[in-house]
Amino acid sequence: YNSQYVPNRLIVKVKPYANAVVKSNLKGGWDKGVWILKGKSFGVPEVDRILSQDSVEEVRRLIVGKLIDSDEIATKFGLDRYYLIIFHHPINVEKLKEKLFPTNYFEVVEPDELKKVYVIPNDPYYGSDYWTETWHLPKIEAPRAWDITRGSQNTIVGPIDTGVDWHHEDIVQKLWVNPGEDINQNGVFDYPGDINGVDDDGDGYIDDIIGFDFYGNDWNPEPTEQGNEHGTHVFGIAVGSTNNGLGIASIGWNVKGMAFKCGDGQYIYTSASINALYFAVTHGVVATNHSYGGYYYRSSEADAMAYAHARNVSIFAAAGNDSSSIPHYPAAYANVIGVAATDWLDGKAGFSNYGNYIDVCSPGVNILSTTPGNRYADFNGTSMASPIVCGLAGLLRSLHPEFTSFETDSAIMWGCDNIYDDNPDSLRGRLGWGRINAFNTLGLTLYPKIGIGHLTYSVRPDTGNILNHVGIDYVYDEIHWQDASDVYLIFSTPDSEISFEDSIMYIGNISSGDTLYVNDDSISFRAFGSPRYVDFVVRVNCNPYNPALVDTFRLLVGKPEVLVINDDVDSSRVSYYTELLRQLGISYELSTQEIDLNDLTGRRLVILYNGDNDQPDTSLIPRLESFLNNGGNLFVSSQYLMDDTHFQTFVHDYLKAQVVDLNHHYRGVEEFNSYPWNGEKYRLYGSGSAANNYSGDVLGVVNSADSCLFYTSPAGTGNYGIAAVAYSGGYKSVFMAFPFEAVAMVNNGRLNLFRKVLLYFGITVDVDEQDSMLKGSFILTPIVSNKLIFNKQVNGLLHIYDVSGALRVDKILNGTKRIRVEELEDGVYFVELWNKKEVYKGKFIKIQGRR
Repeated sequence: YNSQYVPNRLIVKVKPYANAVVKSNLKGGWDKGVWILKGKSFGVPEVDRILSQDSVEEVRRLIVGKLIDSDEIATKFGLDRYYLIIFHHPINVEKLKEKLFPTNYFEVVEPDELKKVYVIPNDPYYGSDYWTETWHLPKIEAPRAWDITRGSQNTIVGPIDTGVDWHHEDIVQKLWVNPGEDINQNGVFDYPGDINGVDDDGDGYIDDIIGFDFYGNDWNPEPTEQGNEHGTHVFGIAVGSTNNGLGIASIGWNVKGMAFKCGDGQYIYTSASINALYFAVTHGVVATNHSYGGYYYRSSEADAMAYAHARNVSIFAAAGNDSSSIPHYPAAYANVIGVAATDWLDGKAGFSNYGNYIDVCSPGVNILSTTPGNRYADFNGTSMASPIVCGLAGLLRSLHPEFTSFETDSAIMWGCDNIYDDNPDSLRGRLGWGRINAFNTLGLTLYPKIGIGHLTYSVRPDTGNILNHVGIDYVYDEIHWQDASDVYLIFSTPDSEISFEDSIMYIGNISSGDTLYVNDDSISFRAFGSPRYVDFVVRVNCNPYNPALVDTFRLLVGKPEVLVINDDVDSSRVSYYTELLRQLGISYELSTQEIDLNDLTGRRLVILYNGDNDQPDTSLIPRLESFLNNGGNLFVSSQYLMDDTHFQTFVHDYLKAQVVDLNHHYRGVEEFNSYPWNGEKYRLYGSGSAANNYSGDVLGVVNSADSCLFYTSPAGTGNYGIAAVAYSGGYKSVFMAFPFEAVAMVNNGRLNLFRKVLLYFGITVDVDEQDSMLKGSFILTPIVSNKLIFNKQVNGLLHIYDVSGALRVDKILNGTKRIRVEELEDGVYFVELWNKKEVYKGKFIKIQGRR
C-alpha cells in the first residue's frame, strides 16, 4: 500500500538536548484563529544548511495553541519536541531523512501523512429494520444498556474527522460547549453571539467554543467541500441526538461531542489529527474516535496516542476497508482499540480489515446517520463501526467517571459477544474479543452474571401424585463480572398442572470466574395431566441484583406414547421427524441409546430412524418384535435397512415386505387410494446421502399387507413399483423403502405425508390445513451475500427454490434467525418457511460480492 502525504511538509522530533535551541529560535504568533510557535529556520546551522537546499517556508512546533508547560505526561512522550517543517515546494522525504539523521539532532523524520477516511456510501429512523433504521443499536443491546444509563451531558467524546455540520437538527444540541468561550455562560452555542474574535480562555485558540478546525486554523469545523459528509456521519453515530423526535438515535444518548475538522472529505492530515487529539485531551474528553488510517507506523502519531491514553482517554480507530490483515494505523498502535466491521449476522463485513491487532468488532454495514444539510444516509465502513464503540465508551465513563482508560477498554472488550462461530475458521483469533455488547459492557461493571449448569434427576419426572426432584449440576459466575453473594435460584412455570413443593434453591456466594457444584439441594414438584414437555423459568436472585438473570429449560414430564429411536447416532437429521412432531404438538421422547422392553411398554408408536447407517443396530430386532407382538405400532423409513441380512427377516416377517430391486433413483412417489392415503403426489430430491437422497428400494407385498406408495417420474406419471407397505393386523406398521426426509416440502408435502402416517396409526392432529397456509409475520432480508436472516427466531422448516423450481435448501431451523447460503450461486431464490400454523413465502436476491 502506497502512503500518501502532504508533499511539502515534514514532521520531525528533535532530541532533548536540541529542543531548547530550536524552541528559542521560534516566536509565538497568531495564524488565523490559533497561536503558533514558529519561525523561518531551526536555529541549528548544520540543519538549516540542509533544509535551505529545499527552500524552507516555515518551521513551527507541531502542537499549536498553548502547550501546557506543566503537562509532564506530554513531555514524557516528547510532544513538546515535535516540529512541522513546511517547504515552498514538494520534497523528497527519504532523501531528507538520509541527510538529517547523521546530524544526530533527530529522533524522528517522517512525512505529514494523509490518512484515508473509510466509508462506502450506498445510498424518524430508530429500530431494527436493516434497510431503513438504525439496526445496529438493538443489535448491540443498546436499549438494555440505556436502562442502566443514558449517559451524562458532562461526559465528552471527540470524533476526530473531516468536519461536522454543527447546524444539523440532530447534532446542534449535542455539541460540547467550551465554558471558557461561552460568553453568556448558558451552556449553549449561541451563533454568532459567542464568536467575538478573542481567545477568552487563553488556551491559544480564538473562539474554540465547540472544537476547532485544524485544517484551516479557525474556530469553524464545518465541512465546506462538496461531498465532505464523512465527519458529520461519524459524529451522528457516536453522539447524535437521541429521543428528540427527529432523525436517528445514537449510542451516546446524552453524551456530548467535540467537533473537529482535520482534513477534506477524503483525507485526514496527520499533523492536524495530532493537534485535535491534544486539544481533546486537554479540554476534557474521555474518548476519541479515528475513522481513518494507513499502513505505515508514524512515531508522531504513536506518541500522541500513547500520551492521550496515559491521560485516561480511550482511543478507538477504524481497521480499514481493504479486507486485509496487514496492520493498519492508528488502529494497530498499542494503546488504541482497533475496530473491525460486522454485518447484520455478526459475520465480518466483506470489506473490513482483520488481523491479530483487532481488539473488537462493531456493526459497520448500512449504518444510518447524519449528513450535512439536515439529511441522513446509510454508509458502510469500519469508519461507521468505530464511532459506535467510542459512543459506548462515553456511556461507560458516564456511569463510572472514575474509570481509567485501561478499565474502560477492558470492560468494552470483556463485554463482547463471541462471534467466531458466525465466521469462517480462517478468521479465528483475528476479530478480537468479538462484537461489542453495550449491555454487557455496562452490566459487568455493576452485576454478577450467574450461569446454570445441567439439570440432574434420577428418573424421568412422572405425572400423577408423585413427588419429582430436579437438581442442578453446578452454577458459575462469568469471569470479569462482579462477585455474587446470597445466590438463590427461583423456579416457576406457566404450566398450571405443575404444583411445586419446593421452588427455591439456595446456592451461596460465588466469586467472579468461579464454578460452584451443587450436590445437596433440589427443587420438587408434582405434575398432573398427560405426558408433555414443560417449560420452566429460573430467576436468579443475588447481591448485587442483576435483573437480566433469567434462564429457561424444557423438561419431559411423563412417558410420551411416541418414541423416536435414532439408529444413526452421527446424524442430526432425525430432527426431520422430531421437528414435525413438535410442530404438530405431539409429545415424544428421543432415544439414541439401547431401548429395553420396559421403555417400549406403554408406547403407542415407535419411529425408527436409520438414516445413512448401513450397519443398523440388530440388537433392536428382538425388542421391536416383542413390542409389535404386544400390539405396538412401528414406522420405519430407510434406504439401508434391507442391506442387512438380519433385518431382512424382520422386514419380511413383521413389516410384511420384501425387496424386489435395490437402489433406484426415482424422483417421485404417489399414494394409492386407500384411507388415509388419497392419491396425493410427492417429489423426492437430492443425491449422495440421507436427508437429500431419493435412492430407494422397490418392494413386494407379503401376505395381507397393503402397498400405500409407489414410485413415479418427476412429473408424477408412471408406476415404477411399490415404495411403501402398510400392515394392519395385531399391530400396525408402515415401511418406506426410501428416506422419508427426501420428501420435498413443496406445498407442505413432507408434512402432509407425515400427518397421514400418524392418522394410519390412529393419531389425529388438530391442525387446520387452510390455516397452515396463512402467511406468517416473518420478514426476510431481501438481498443477501452469504447468510439469510429473518426478523425473528424460527423453529420450523425452511425451503429455498431456485427460479427453475428446483429445491436447493431443505433445513430445519431450531430457534435461529439465520442460515448460511454460500453454496447458492448469485441469482433470485424463493423461500418457503413453515412455522407451526404459519407459512411464510418470499424471495431474495443472492449477491456474493455485496458489501
